[in-house]
Amino acid sequence: MGCPQGREARNRDHVIGLSSPGLLGVVPSPVEVIGVFPSLSATVMPHRQEVKFRRGDSFDLDLQVQNDQDPPSRVDISRSVIRFGAKQGYGMTYTSVSLAVGNEGLQIFKSSALPSEIELVNETSGQARIKIRKSDTVNHPLGQMYWDIELTQAVEHILGTTGTVTVVEGQQVVQGVGTDFLAAGVGLGDIIHVDGRYLMILEVLSATAMTVDFTGWSTGSGLDYNLYRGSSKTIASGPWNCVGDVVI
Repeated sequence: MGCPQGREARNRDHVIGLSSPGLLGVVPSPVEVIGVFPSLSATVMPHRQEVKFRRGDSFDLDLQVQNDQDPPSRVDISRSVIRFGAKQGYGMTYTSVSLAVGNEGLQIFKSSALPSEIELVNETSGQARIKIRKSDTVNHPLGQMYWDIELTQAVEHILGTTGTVTVVEGQQVVQGVGTDFLAAGVGLGDIIHVDGRYLMILEVLSATAMTVDFTGWSTGSGLDYNLYRGSSKTIASGPWNCVGDVVI
């Protein structure tokens, strides 16, 4: 008789606070974003723009790009590169030598070179979507970091460039044939349009070779290209706060 009573008591302990012996699961709303404006706003610097999330969460961050006029207008991002980064800090001074700051502490990086990372939803209306996935957050350090978004626009078409380029799957190098990238005067932050993509140039290696921020090609040769002078601006930023929930 004692054993069944003991089991019953333990069962009652297990369900204290519940109306019935079960558990309730609630799927949360989209990740908490404080102060981000999903549409145009006369506020030039949106308040705080803090993003709070938990380890293992996946979520999308919708981005609306506008100018700083009053009233504001939408910015065309059709010939642009958008890059997102979440990092440990903004060049702050720390006593701990193990804590990296700035780009050295980069935790998450996304680029519009890959629509699976940043999708240009409506280019002429300045709308994009940053896609944060479980693989980005499952091992994310707890605590507050910082995020920012950089927009690089093609502002001047560089004329007089000739030749074609060759690209190889999995490689950042764009190889020119009959080209002269040095004469064009392009470098970090400028843009090349090739294979239907606008890509940021990282480095010009020679007159016939450069590296770009993309490796997802299908190998191809004899591809036409266009070069543009790029203008880069940080257009949004704020705290990036992982608040818990370790996923095993």
